[in-house]
Amino acid sequence: MRSSSYAFHEEYFKLLWGNSPALNALNLADNEGLDYDKDLNLLFAASGDFRNIVATVNTLPGNYSNAATTVINDRDDLLTARTVIFLLIALIEDSALAAELILHLWYSSRLTPTLMSVLGSKITPEMSRSVEAAEDKNQGDLISQSWSLHSATVSVHLSRTQWYFILKVLQAKHSVAESEPNRQSITVSKRRSDHRERHYYNLTPSMRLCSHKFRQGGVLLPFGYSDKNFNVVNPTLFNPETGNWQQRDIADPLLGYDIASVSQFPVGGSPKEDINGRLYFYVLSSLRKFHHQLRSIKLKFVVHGVDATILPKHLPSTLGFATNI
Repeated sequence: MRSSSYAFHEEYFKLLWGNSPALNALNLADNEGLDYDKDLNLLFAASGDFRNIVATVNTLPGNYSNAATTVINDRDDLLTARTVIFLLIALIEDSALAAELILHLWYSSRLTPTLMSVLGSKITPEMSRSVEAAEDKNQGDLISQSWSLHSATVSVHLSRTQWYFILKVLQAKHSVAESEPNRQSITVSKRRSDHRERHYYNLTPSMRLCSHKFRQGGVLLPFGYSDKNFNVVNPTLFNPETGNWQQRDIADPLLGYDIASVSQFPVGGSPKEDINGRLYFYVLSSLRKFHHQLRSIKLKFVVHGVDATILPKHLPSTLGFATNI
C-alpha cells in the first residue's frame, strides 16, 4: 500500500460516485409520451456511475410492453467493472438483498461478511467462467457473455484484460487495518481541513455531523445505525493492487442526487436532518424499484468498456442491427 503522501496526486483518483444529480435521460412524459408503444434504444456513451441508468429505467411505465435496450459504456475499467457487478447482482431474485448489496458496494468502504459472501458465491464464479472463456482469445478481441432472468438480459462485451480485471477486483483481499487509515488520510486529511470547513459551511449543523461521520466511518447508513458488522473491505472502491482508496476527498454520495428529493423522501421514524439516513433509504428504494423493473419490462443492457469515440464501430455486431451514431 502506498504512503498517504501520494494522497493528492490526481493521477490516482477516479470518479466512482456521480457529482451531479441523477438524470432521467428518457423522460417519456415530456417527450414521446407515457403511451409510447415502440421499442426504445438508449445510449450512455460515457456512463460514469450507475445513477443515471437507475433513474432512467425506473421511469419506464409499468404497462410498457415493448423492448428497451440500454447501451452502457465507459472507458474506465473500474467503472465498467462496477457496472457489470451491479447489473448481475440486480438479477438475484431476493430484491431486498440485491438492493442492499448494490447500495453498499456503491457507496460504503466496508461490507458485512454476509454481503461479501453473496458477492463471492453469486458474482465471482460468473467472472471466473468469463475469464476461462477468454483464455484462448487474442488480446484485442471482444469476449461476449450474457446473463438472463425473467424479462431482463445483461450482455457484456469486454476485452480479455477487462474480464481479468473484474475478477482481480472481486478476488482482492485488503485489510481493514490498512485500508481504513488510507481512506481516512484522504477523506479527513488534516491538510484539507480548510477545504472541508468550506464545504460544511453550506450545510445545517445536523447535516455537518452526518457528512463528517460518513467521512470518518465510510459506511452509508442512517446516523444511529451501528456499522460494527461492516468489517470486510469493499474491493470495488480500493485499488486491487495497492489497496489504496480511489477517490478524492470531495467525493460525496449526496452529490449524485437532487438534495430536495432526498431530504423530502418519506421515511417513518427517520430524523429530518439525518441526510445520510434519508439518502440511504432513497437509494435503497430506487434500487428495489430497479430490481422490479428488470422483472416486469423487457430490458436488455449492453455493456462496453471502450473510448466513446470508437464505440460506434462495435455496436452493429453487439446490438444486431446497424446504427447511425
